[in-house]
Amino acid sequence: MRLAEHIAAKRRERERLFFDVDEWGEDGKPTRLYFNEVSARDIEKVSRKHPNFTSNTSLSAMVDLIVLKAQSEEGDAVFTVEDKPVLMGESSLVVAEIFAAIFSAKSIEDHEKN
Repeated sequence: MRLAEHIAAKRRERERLFFDVDEWGEDGKPTRLYFNEVSARDIEKVSRKHPNFTSNTSLSAMVDLIVLKAQSEEGDAVFTVEDKPVLMGESSLVVAEIFAAIFSAKSIEDHEKN
């Protein structure tokens, strides 16, 4: 097996991560967003629209990454580009917390410790 094939296989084995958004929950249960780790491809995609993404991350860039990465439990995208105005109207603290969770990609074990 070539090294690149091995790397791709290991990536498919990684467990998806999640972040609970209390502010979006119902009946005392938070809304859970699932996501995979941020890849070089993800950064490249967001950087095309936001050239200073890695050095000067704007809230708009944070929202674009959230739209790109957030998934349902079933693995479907929960947001589309059309949802960006709604997310841009959300509290900057909520946007920053979700972005930080996705960008830092803490393991599930780390989330359960908190």
